[in-house]
Amino acid sequence: MADLLFGFPQIFFSPFYPFIPHRKGALVLTVFDLTPITLPNCHLPTTQHDSRLTLLWAKRAKRVLTFSEAVKGQLVNWLGFPPERIVVTPLAPNERFKPQPPEEVERVRRKYRLFAPYILFVGTVEPRKNLVTLIRAFAAIAKDFPHLLVLSGARGWMSEPVFAEIERQGLKDRVVHLGYVPAKDLPALMSGAEVFVYPSLGEGFGLPPLEAMACGVPVICSNAPALPEVVGDNAVLVPPADVAAWEEALRHLLSNPDLRAVLGQKGLQRSRQFSWLETARLTLWAFEQAYQDVKGT
Repeated sequence: MADLLFGFPQIFFSPFYPFIPHRKGALVLTVFDLTPITLPNCHLPTTQHDSRLTLLWAKRAKRVLTFSEAVKGQLVNWLGFPPERIVVTPLAPNERFKPQPPEEVERVRRKYRLFAPYILFVGTVEPRKNLVTLIRAFAAIAKDFPHLLVLSGARGWMSEPVFAEIERQGLKDRVVHLGYVPAKDLPALMSGAEVFVYPSLGEGFGLPPLEAMACGVPVICSNAPALPEVVGDNAVLVPPADVAAWEEALRHLLSNPDLRAVLGQKGLQRSRQFSWLETARLTLWAFEQAYQDVKGT
């Protein structure tokens, strides 16, 4: 038990399931998102199971951390959690995410053989990221623009429909899957993109669009929770499943360099509103509040 292993801690914080059984100390845990519950078809059964167990533990926690007001609202309105026990601790881009010098962008473009302008997605290739919709929208504009669509991220579960759609649309030469890209290359890969896209069906926060903004890149993302909360009015927001709307957004932004420049600057300013120091401050405050609850009983 945790009590014996750690000497009866006053605070027991667990950011990931499974949780070590304990009797003493105030429990604080993190709920990353509720998409295993709200989007069950997008998750493995094991992930759904772990999410349900996490929520059972959260019922007894003194404080629950989430990364967005969207997830807090779901916990309160759908599952009946007391709002005063939930602390929102937004994430932030790593300091390495910033506009990169031209020579660094060129190095990464050569490394990955990206010799045409490109639209970039970063994330695991899995159903929740909604890439089939993006590919269909890209297919509708591909004949009018020279851009590549670059997918950066490992293949996750049920990734086969994405690559089947690329084949079906005849886009093997226009859609580039890089697989996992090392962290040291991501800022330059983002900085070199003309547009960053993120069509996810749902997120607990949505860090990749914010990282792209920190690199000064204009963003198109879905208006699914919690992405509007992250990007504000500094990105183009599109209904996730609306292929025609994605086509229109891509066509409009790729055709308008002035708009891209404005959005890039707005996004850069938006990204500076988030900091890991504030995340740490809010997390510490949650620990203090949890301890006071236990101390007062």
